[in-house]
Amino acid sequence: MTDHRALSVGFMYRTHFGFDSAPPKTNPEVVNSMAKAVFSIINGDGKITPRERAWVKGYFATKGFGDEVVDSIDSMQPLPVDEIVALMAESILRFGANVLLYDAIRAASADREYPAGEHTTVMQVAAALGVSTKTVAAIEKLVQEEQELLTRRVALLFPHGHPNLADRYRR
Repeated sequence: MTDHRALSVGFMYRTHFGFDSAPPKTNPEVVNSMAKAVFSIINGDGKITPRERAWVKGYFATKGFGDEVVDSIDSMQPLPVDEIVALMAESILRFGANVLLYDAIRAASADREYPAGEHTTVMQVAAALGVSTKTVAAIEKLVQEEQELLTRRVALLFPHGHPNLADRYRR
């Protein structure tokens, strides 16, 4: 019998990150730390919107994070910047600084805004992790370009709309 979850996770890693296959199952404590770090960065403006929370939950479910991690996002509380940096120092996470920032910027933008407070927190975490401002600017530009590309894709593929389209894509 096919493991559809593994198939889904593998597809996501191939099409999104260019991996040949999904990484092996990661220690739940490590993925929980990554979820906490992303979640905490998006609180840079002092609030986490329902769309941001839903984005984090859906994204980590798509990446194959365990149910306990995904479910914990419903009640997760943000951490201070220094604790985010400490979490990222753990094992394999220290190699994922750029991915953390990319994911956090996308999550922060899920509500169609990327407030100054969230940007400031991204910059603080980036500096603490040794990521240059030039790299952060390139990641922010990439996220913006991906959002613009999605808008163009939706307009091209659904010129007459679709009942399931999000409001932002309706004409």
